[in-house]
Amino acid sequence: MPKQAGVITMDGNTVTIKAANGQTLTYNGKPVKDGPLRLSAQGRPADLITYASTSFFLHFSGPRLAIRVRDQKAPLRTGFSGLKWYPANPALRVTGTFTPLAAPEVIQAPTILGDLEPFTVPGNVTVTVAGRTQTMEAWKSGERLWFVFRDLTSADTTYPSARFLYTDAPTADGKVVLDFNRAQNPPCAYNPWTTCPLPPSANKLPVRIEAGEKRYHAAATSNAAVLRK
Repeated sequence: MPKQAGVITMDGNTVTIKAANGQTLTYNGKPVKDGPLRLSAQGRPADLITYASTSFFLHFSGPRLAIRVRDQKAPLRTGFSGLKWYPANPALRVTGTFTPLAAPEVIQAPTILGDLEPFTVPGNVTVTVAGRTQTMEAWKSGERLWFVFRDLTSADTTYPSARFLYTDAPTADGKVVLDFNRAQNPPCAYNPWTTCPLPPSANKLPVRIEAGEKRYHAAATSNAAVLRK
């Protein structure tokens, strides 16, 4: 990479980019043009700027405008060592009951950076898992439900901040299948330069869920400290 490939200018929420002399940047696969960049928070895919093996787009992290960079040659990518999972356990594929709210609510949930980001809560799911009955807060993710949760395995074998679990929408009789064998790490479990939501209090489970994805880094800690250095 050169010392300077271009210049990004921000005026309020309007962002423009200009390539440095002699440098070639592409804008959604075409040469960079004058005018504002589209941000990911504007309801459409963000404009993607590319230089050589590196690309980036702009998005909001809470109230802050951030640049999200992806480098195909980054050591984290080229040194990827594979995912680690618990053996599948049929007992941790359980059926819960969905209780909708009178109307979906938009909450402000904290992230590992300390920002607040909005998520839509359509209702809660009551489920018995690992011998305990829990009522978990569900977030909306497209047509699916999304659970950001933490359990006691976060102390030793799973990512400390949270794991994600996605399920199909409730059936007509309000049933939801939660297959904890499909619990997965958030992006920040691999890369300290990403941000992820923290689980709501209802989803901090006082049991060990020995299913799903394990820590990627053997000595995983919350990335909040790393990001604030």
